[in-house]
Amino acid sequence: MAELPHSSETEQALLGSLIEYPSTFIKADDAGLVPEDFFVGSHQELFRQLTDMNRSGRPVELRTVVAFLNDRKVLTKCGGVEYITDLVDMAISEDNGDYYIRVVKEKSTLRKLIEEARRIENDCFNSAVETLDVLDQAEKNILTITRDVRAGDFHSSGEVMDKVQEQINLLQTHHEMTGVRTGYNDLDRITFGFQKGDLIIVAARPSVGKTAFALNIATRSACDYGARVALFSLEMPFLRIGMRILSARANVDSDRIRTGRYLENEDWAKMKIAMKAISESRLYIDDSSSITIREITAKCRKLKAEGKLDMIVIDYLQLIRSSGNIHYDNRQVEVSEISRNLKALAREMDVPVIALSQLSRSVETRSGDKRPILSDLRESGAIEQDADIVMFLHRPDYFNKEKDEDEVRERDARYEAKIIIAKHRNGSTGDVSLMFQPNTNAFLPMRKDNSEN
Repeated sequence: MAELPHSSETEQALLGSLIEYPSTFIKADDAGLVPEDFFVGSHQELFRQLTDMNRSGRPVELRTVVAFLNDRKVLTKCGGVEYITDLVDMAISEDNGDYYIRVVKEKSTLRKLIEEARRIENDCFNSAVETLDVLDQAEKNILTITRDVRAGDFHSSGEVMDKVQEQINLLQTHHEMTGVRTGYNDLDRITFGFQKGDLIIVAARPSVGKTAFALNIATRSACDYGARVALFSLEMPFLRIGMRILSARANVDSDRIRTGRYLENEDWAKMKIAMKAISESRLYIDDSSSITIREITAKCRKLKAEGKLDMIVIDYLQLIRSSGNIHYDNRQVEVSEISRNLKALAREMDVPVIALSQLSRSVETRSGDKRPILSDLRESGAIEQDADIVMFLHRPDYFNKEKDEDEVRERDARYEAKIIIAKHRNGSTGDVSLMFQPNTNAFLPMRKDNSEN
């Protein structure tokens, strides 16, 4: 079997530079260098000890290093006095530190890839391991290796403050959104757009319009602001989704589009414009009716790798199946696991994840005010905890009158809808007023924005 990639000479030169030129420690820290990045065992141990010396504030030079290793009884394990002296002689100049570190990290990455490839091969020959488990573990491990190639996980306080100032200057000067725009100005003003890594829950009772609201956000973000949106619909086929987003975008009655009847020239003109905008947008629809969180993650990883992902929309949370063959005796425990995985998905993909959720019947049975509250979330504990934003879709007409289907489907009828931001981990809460037009499944801004579709 071929020897694993490594460069003993480069490792020696790097260790010598750490002793001779202690400023090399800063470069090593910035690169996220760890003992395991060294191939030779004695080099791993020596780097570990040198790092301890540097972090404890002890001066790092040949004489003090030998004394430190001797006190810890690891001098022989690190190669002995003569070997360490030779290492110092191999340090050519302080400027070469970056090169040594890069080579050591690259060789370490190659070894990790080989190790992972061997693990994948073993799993593939193991009939007891499911194929999806092999794929999922392989994706996770490869992504971990990829992240390790970049700088370390920690950011210095100076770096953090520089980025904070840069962000404040950007907002002050340009008044720009820091996240993905929803297409609803009042909502964007509160959230500054949906932020990377955030889990946003949109909850409502059935038939209130949460799917329509999510489709409106996905379409507006993709068509009006160029966002790359992955839409997972677990209860509606893609053709029906297409008709609904066309209806809302074109402001053409959905029944006319669905049946093809009574479409007028004006309708066709509006539909043609809307179709062009939707077709040219980067909206990606998956209508798998039975999908696991693991499968959602795998598909999003692919889009992310191709540079096609800014936001994820899932309709809806309670229809997602948990991964693997784990059997949950308690549905609340299963939903809690799915909720945690959705938050992890948002962090891993570094995009906002919008997940729709059902409200419990307690909203309808409660006397007096039917305005939803956080405890109305079904299996609410984990969902409320994991979410960065919880929004309720509330329509007073849904509760305050008998719903006559003919009246609701009356052409151009509009009803007030409230978007209640009940939780906002990094910002303020509040209400956003919209108008819901059932015949087109469109949520329209109110007041000065009424002209928008």
